[in-house]
Formats: sequence, C-alpha cells, structure tokens
Amino acid sequence: MKEKASDRVIRWLDGFLRHAGPGTRLPSDRELSERHRLSARTVRTVLKDFERRGLVRRLQGSGTFVPGEPASVEPLPAAGSPRQEVVAWVKRAIASGELQPGEALPPIKYLAPRFRIGKRTVIGAYRQLMAEGFVEKIGRLFWIGDFKSLLTPTGDRVVHVLNYAPDDFRALFGHALLGRAYDRMMDELYRYGFRVAYEPGSAFTPLADGWLRRKRIPSACVLHGVPRKRIAEVVGLARRLRAASAGRHLRVLLTVLEANPSPAKAPPDVFMVSWANVMTQLARQVARYCAGAGFRQANVYLEAKGPSEPDDFTAMKIWAELRHAAPALKAFVVVKPRRRGESRVSYLRQATALFDYAASYAEKHGRRPSRSEVEAAVVVTERFASVLEETRERPSVHIFAHDRAALRALAWARKRRLAVPADVSVVTLEDNPAFLTEGLAACCMDWNTTGYLMAHALIGDIPVNRTRKGFLRVRCRVIERFTARAARPCTPVARSPRTVSPGQRLRP
Repeated sequence: MKEKASDRVIRWLDGFLRHAGPGTRLPSDRELSERHRLSARTVRTVLKDFERRGLVRRLQGSGTFVPGEPASVEPLPAAGSPRQEVVAWVKRAIASGELQPGEALPPIKYLAPRFRIGKRTVIGAYRQLMAEGFVEKIGRLFWIGDFKSLLTPTGDRVVHVLNYAPDDFRALFGHALLGRAYDRMMDELYRYGFRVAYEPGSAFTPLADGWLRRKRIPSACVLHGVPRKRIAEVVGLARRLRAASAGRHLRVLLTVLEANPSPAKAPPDVFMVSWANVMTQLARQVARYCAGAGFRQANVYLEAKGPSEPDDFTAMKIWAELRHAAPALKAFVVVKPRRRGESRVSYLRQATALFDYAASYAEKHGRRPSRSEVEAAVVVTERFASVLEETRERPSVHIFAHDRAALRALAWARKRRLAVPADVSVVTLEDNPAFLTEGLAACCMDWNTTGYLMAHALIGDIPVNRTRKGFLRVRCRVIERFTARAARPCTPVARSPRTVSPGQRLRP
C-alpha cells in the first residue's frame, strides 16, 4: 500500500516523543514541513491530532512541546494559582542558572501571553518574588539579586580551595573542561566580595584543626579531586567544622574526578560535582541529539588519555542511552587496545567488568542485554580510519572524545568528497577553544552555568538544583556548528534576558 505523505512526519514524531523528556520543544511547523517536504497545512493537521491525543502541547507564539515540566530542574510543589505558577517558574530558572543575578526578569507583556494570564497577575508574582528577596525593582523593571550586598560586600569572607589531585592548580585551570567551570566560579566569588586561598589537599586536616582551635571557621571550602576512599573522612571533618561554625553554616563543595563507578549518593550536607554523573548527563544528551537528528548509525570513538576524560565506561553509557532513545539506530563503540597489538578477543576477555557495567546500566531502561549483545557493539582497532571506511549507513554520526581525532575524521570525509554534515556528521565531546575556528560540532557540558552554580552553592544566596542522588545538577548542550545535522530539541523557557546595567532598559 502506498505510504501517505503525512506518514513520514507521523513516524518521525513517534520516534522523537519516545526519547524526548517532558518540556522538550519540538521543531517549528516550518522546520518540519521543510525537513519532510510537506505542506505547512499537512504538518499543522498532524500536530493538531497529536495535541488532541494529549501527546504534545501547542502554545501560540511559543511553539510545540512535550507535555509536563522540564526534567532538567527539580520539581517544586504544585502551584495553587496562576500567580504561583509564575513564581515557581522564576525560582526554577534561578536555581538552574537560566536566570542569574544582575539580569532583568522577562518583560511583563511577554510573560502574560506565555502563561495565558493577565498582566496584573504577572506583576503580583514579581512583587511576591521581591517580598521574598529574590528580585528588586529598579525603574520599571524587576532585577534578580540583592544589589546592596552585591555592590557593598561586607565581612571578611574567605573560600579555601584545596587540591587533592596529583597535578598543581595550573593544570586545573588549564584543563579544557573543568578549567572553564572553575574560572567562572572564581569570577562569581570575586564579584560577591570573597577572597580565595589555595592550598594542597594534604593541608586540609591541619587547617581544620587550627580553625577549630581558634574558632575561626572560613565561609566555604572547595575540595577538588577528592579520592573516593577519602570522601567519608573529608565529609566527617567538614561536619565537625559546620557544627563549630556557630550558625555561620560552613558550605562545602566536593569534586570527584574518578569516572566510575560513581558514588552511590552525595552527602546531604555538602555539594558534590561527580565526574561520573557529568558523563551520565553527557551520554543522555548525545542520545537525544542522535535520535532527534535521524541518524541510521552512530559510532563512538574513545581514547582516554587521563582521569576526568571520557573513558570506556562513558562510551558504554552512550551506547546504552542510544539503545534506549533510538532502538532502530545502529550504535557501536570503537576503542583502541590497551596494549599495542592486542587482539579483540584478548580485549573482550579482560573487559568483563566493563560489559557487566554496560548491561546493568542498560537494564535501567528495560530489558538487560546479554553479554553477546554488548560484545557485538564493541569494535577494537588501532586505526579509527578503518571503521570510518567500513561505515556504509547514511546518514551516520561519528562521535570523538578529542578534537584532534574529530578533525582527522573530518579531513578523511572531505578527502573522499562525502557530504558533511548531510551524510556524515562529526561531533566532539571536548570542545577545546583552541580548535574553535575549525567549526566542529560539540556535545559538552554547559561549563559557564556549572561554574555559576558551583559559586552560588558556596555563597548560599539561592537554592541550587540537585539530582535525585544529591549531586549538583549540571546541564549538557549540543553546539551545532558546521559538522553536524540539525536537531533542535530544547527546553521551553522564556526568552533569555540579556545582561544589562540597572539603568538600561530591556526591550522585549
């Protein structure tokens, strides 16, 4: 039987909705009509049918969304009125870093149709936020933050940064990924009048003993690169300091660089950034992007060169998430042998723990795959180019842990006159600024927002989002430059306000 024209977009929507989380925004009607070569009227008819069945939600002037609250924020108590809905939305945006101190709240005449409420209701919500200390009114606009404490910081506030990692602080701030988050965190701390002292991790115990003896507890501590076996010891010492802080509530932030296995749960009285949790969020974003872009095959190339970098476990996370998000997609993990000349059989024999981890991780999404299924998805080779040559499915995506490997793959594709990104897409997980001019598409963490949240977890002026396991909630993003097909699922939020001075007016 001949396929109807509308069946193409229906099939695509069914696949998209299987993996998209609540609150995800669908491509616009125009994008869908151009992508599937259909008339705008046909696309509108299909979307209206999906809306009637409760599968999507269409908001005039905003777009089409998956019903429900975005999964990227912690759920708040159900709002009892339209005004409370606006208040809850603003608080969630502040907690996730989407709205930051020094920025204006969205214009009232924009937010009123966004929530389908009157302007007076929005004004009432903004005044409630002002009464609760979240915003201030300057002129005709409402601004986020307490400007008096920001402009005239008081008190001798010191943050101690202790490094447990084997490298020195120059290596930390020079790191292509974590360095950017720490730079942003330090800028925010300085902006709020904090002084920062740097110490080696071995100095934490004698420093803490001195603070307890003199009863002079610092404002906050950052413990970077804490080994898993020392987390309990460090947290216990931090709790002693908190108990002796006489109501000052010392705030502690831990960063754990060991990729796997991840800590079972973060201690409730400290903030923790776990690299394993970061890699989990990265794997989920990669899977969402690949499923939304309509690829037929995805190859993940891993060549770990250090700790705090994507490793074999991260690759298997991506494979498991791809298997769940796009069951029809052929997904493979391409790894280099641990030793030169090592065969695939030898590698698989020694990777029992890796395959058990992949199977248990995939089981969270449904059926536990057999070992043979996991092994079939692993390709062991010393030459990534051989896998590129053997990939026949189009369109395909090739995901690399490092920019240099991605650039070599891009040169290989262009040399063979393959259409990039129509047939072959290349994505990197590193996104090193040194290679920004190459136009590589990247899937990476939003380190600017992560650094901002790390700073305010220490400042304690806003509620900061955490995951169910208590880790600091970080966000991923796909930066579609020139080497990746377009797939634009995004969270529906109000227009991102621009950072302006209090005296400058924000135009809608």
